[in-house]
Amino acid sequence: MKYFLLFILFISNNILIAQTKSIKGTIYDSNDEELVGINIYVTSDKSIGTVSDISGNFELTTILNYPFKIELSGIGYENTIISIRSDKDLIQNITLDEAVLYGEEVVVSAS
Repeated sequence: MKYFLLFILFISNNILIAQTKSIKGTIYDSNDEELVGINIYVTSDKSIGTVSDISGNFELTTILNYPFKIELSGIGYENTIISIRSDKDLIQNITLDEAVLYGEEVVVSAS
């Protein structure tokens, strides 16, 4: 009986580990340069997220079931949403488009 319980515990632990998904990739700009400090998070749970490193690489681990979406955002770049539908989508190389920031006109005068 003791071995049976140990076997059940071992099997359940392997099942829980198998449900973890790790999304990996590299983020580039339009000039194929790696982007540092881009935020990557799951759209349905913004507490699950990470940031790209100095080489533009990231790794995001989640236990969510397919399909789910991740969002990428960074200062000066358009927000991008990517759907993760299966294990084939777990490796992503992503190119972000630059955002056009419009400012208001500033008038400086002296008297």
